[in-house]
Amino acid sequence: MNTNNSFMKQWFDGVEDFLESSGEVARKDFLSCCAKRCSDSYPLALYKEAFSDGRSLPEALKYLANNFDGFDYAVFSDRVELSYSQCGCDLYKEGLITSVNLCQCSEASLLYIWEQIYGKGAVAVTTKKTIIGGNDSCLFEIRILK
Repeated sequence: MNTNNSFMKQWFDGVEDFLESSGEVARKDFLSCCAKRCSDSYPLALYKEAFSDGRSLPEALKYLANNFDGFDYAVFSDRVELSYSQCGCDLYKEGLITSVNLCQCSEASLLYIWEQIYGKGAVAVTTKKTIIGGNDSCLFEIRILK
């Protein structure tokens, strides 16, 4: 995408304004729809492949680490932490949206993907740190609730 395109920049400036000024519920609803579309475009298929063939959680995470640039993970007794050394969002990478609220889309995407693996309501996702928020990496915590 050419970010010099005046129309596209103006349009995404409107999205950024919404992300900054909307209430939590409206923002969450909007970003959940976006997250599903984003996930369905590629990462969900990779996750499904990672968890196929009876792979254990550590085996699936290793598969993901081998197939996602900058992806790392740690498994604890009560949670999984996923770390990304670079932001994977094309909207941020293209300079179209820089609002830290955009990271709620990544959280919603991970929730959607992990619920496809473990079932609706079976996981919780929490954003711990983000590159857009000024950190050197993004860190998400996944808790499997069942």
